[in-house]
Amino acid sequence: MKEFVIKSNQVRRDSFDFVDDGKIIGEVWLLHHSEICELGYVTPPAFRGQGVATLLVKAMCDHAFGKTDAQIIEAFPAATNKASIRVLEKNGFQPAAEHKEGIEGLTHYSLSKADWLKTQPVGSSPAGYSDPPATSISPEK
Repeated sequence: MKEFVIKSNQVRRDSFDFVDDGKIIGEVWLLHHSEICELGYVTPPAFRGQGVATLLVKAMCDHAFGKTDAQIIEAFPAATNKASIRVLEKNGFQPAAEHKEGIEGLTHYSLSKADWLKTQPVGSSPAGYSDPPATSISPEK
């Protein structure tokens, strides 16, 4: 059974593990820097290309914009990591207008709460958001 394990056990950091039969098949985390947050995620090689990272990033964006004061989520994938960039793009992230100095070899992507809200079903609101369920979540194929 695939499920999310929600952890918020560190100051200014939220994280979710995606677990399949007790084995972690992906993790996503969010570092809070006031209203701007930094996103990170990882999946073991055996589980890449199965939609796990896309699902994890979506769950964290929904959590961040629905349950925290986040207004912008930033991510810094390696410029050569096309799969990671695609994960971000599938979740609405865009290349950031400005490149942060001192981050050689990385790209800068961001998603604003306003842009995230545009992707939500009509009539839904962040106030009605609930964390991902802890049972039976399948990644896209």
